[in-house]
Amino acid sequence: MADIPAPLALLALLGLAAFGLALLWLTALAIAQLAALAWWIAVHTARLVTTRRARPAEDQQEPGTAGPVLWLACHTPRCGHMQTAHTPDAAGTGLWVCPGCHRTVTTQ
Repeated sequence: MADIPAPLALLALLGLAAFGLALLWLTALAIAQLAALAWWIAVHTARLVTTRRARPAEDQQEPGTAGPVLWLACHTPRCGHMQTAHTPDAAGTGLWVCPGCHRTVTTQ
């Protein structure tokens, strides 16, 4: 076998090292971009899950009700676990009654 001259061997070794470093840099860049994408998806999913829909003021009169209404979460399958307009109970105990499922809730 013929020996490769030292300058050419060094040049080949330098080229191989540059290629290896470029490959390492591209891999690190790809991993960083995937991590940024995963973070973006997590943040925007959390924002979509925790964003509440707009609701009217608490003392606003709901059509068909006799008194003030308070928009409270109604955790029943019938009401769909959504915030619904609750009216004060007739006994005046501080409880609020859901007109959809007739369950009472407190504001505390």
